[in-house]
Amino acid sequence: MGMFFWGIVAAGFGLLELILPGLITIWMSLAAIGVMFLTPFINDWRIETAIWSILSIIFIMLTRPFVKKYIDNDKKIEEKTILKIEKKIDNKTYEVRYKGGIWTAVSTEELSVGDEVEMDGFTGNKIIVKK
Repeated sequence: MGMFFWGIVAAGFGLLELILPGLITIWMSLAAIGVMFLTPFINDWRIETAIWSILSIIFIMLTRPFVKKYIDNDKKIEEKTILKIEKKIDNKTYEVRYKGGIWTAVSTEELSVGDEVEMDGFTGNKIIVKK
């Protein structure tokens, strides 16, 4: 497939990790970088793809549990941050703007578009809000 292809794959998964952080696609990106440097020695795309798959699985299995152990997914906020509900997605799930980006917010209360809410913490990559 070539170095260029694997470079594009690595960049794509790297960007995807920035958009959807979850410590999965970054390892796929690193595996693609590894395969990118092996392509001059391999002439079969099936072998390249198999190596990428194996490296991805190894990276995920070895590092993700270790990293997740040291990252607290449920974080409390020390400072009071007020956010505005931009859009209602479904029952008690909303979109808010936080630090220049659109985030998914969850609440135990029913809220409306335009409501100002207080940021209460994080759960995974979602913001917990309350009225």
